[in-house]
Amino acid sequence: MNIRRQVLSNWLNQVLPTIECQFNWHHTNHQVPLVLLYGDASFRKYYRIQPSTDCTLIAVDAPPKFEDCKAFIDISEYLYKKNVKVPKVYAYDISNGFLLLEDLGDTLLLDQLNQLSATDLYQQAVADMAKFQAAQMPNGLTIPSYDDAFLMREMDLFEPWFLEKLLNISVDNATLEAISNIKQHIINELLSQPKTCVHRDYHSRNLMVWQQQLAVIDFQGMVWGPACYDLASLFKDCYIRWPREQVLTWLEQAVQQLPLLQPYSFAEIVKWFDWTGLQRHLKVLGLFARLAIRDKKNRYLTDVPVVIGYVMEVIAQYEELATLKQLFAEIVLPELFTQPWFQPEILQEPLDIS
Repeated sequence: MNIRRQVLSNWLNQVLPTIECQFNWHHTNHQVPLVLLYGDASFRKYYRIQPSTDCTLIAVDAPPKFEDCKAFIDISEYLYKKNVKVPKVYAYDISNGFLLLEDLGDTLLLDQLNQLSATDLYQQAVADMAKFQAAQMPNGLTIPSYDDAFLMREMDLFEPWFLEKLLNISVDNATLEAISNIKQHIINELLSQPKTCVHRDYHSRNLMVWQQQLAVIDFQGMVWGPACYDLASLFKDCYIRWPREQVLTWLEQAVQQLPLLQPYSFAEIVKWFDWTGLQRHLKVLGLFARLAIRDKKNRYLTDVPVVIGYVMEVIAQYEELATLKQLFAEIVLPELFTQPWFQPEILQEPLDIS
């Protein structure tokens, strides 16, 4: 057992007796086994523990050097007050980066999405989004601003990690300058939107289906930013792709639940939605490449074709993105087709809702 896991185990055996009054069990096992769950793209580790035969909890190891437990706790309280289902926090140790949470099971929204269920499930997801969006920064909630530097820093993962290190593509200075100008244009589109609370990873792997309702997880990265961002995360999900016509139908329905967007024309919202999705997908391509190369998490490469599909869809819609369209068509796609992990058929096969 590594050192952090041992310290976590010791902490759990100290705190479990202090919370047993909240349950109908008596904690007597002084060595509760830690069962490691499938990890995510962060430095956090999740363990399922079973202090009694009829109760499981989730222990989180979030190293303070990389993760912010205080943000998780504060945002959890905010979402709970907004009647958004989030895991209850039973105990925490901020200095060590430990959390003890309610176990919401293993059923992701992604597991439940299909042609019959998608519309109703997405409506539930947007209804929860509407609860935590706000026209002004909520009192008592301190979250970062999703400003131009933040947005650019995310997109700056694209060239070094995706183009150069993953695909071994060298881009000339003129093209790099053109990409930089496009990224600034993208940022301008995002910053022109009304601002609100943004989950920042509001997609089908961060929404759980629990007791016939949705529950929200992985919200500690919440920021104050563009009102279309979580819509782009949800409907341009990096792990599942739907036909554009259906996505725009869902988007139009969603706007009816989101007062911040209702003063604007649907054409303007669609452009915001597209360009916000492009910002996210350029960031994600760099992020997935970094996860594979630096962190040895190669499984994220299997999702690259879905993300490429979204990028190709959007750059075909807007003349301002002609340089990016040429880069992908002439250089990126041919190189991708040579990669053994790349599944090109996914590019052409968004799920059909009809």
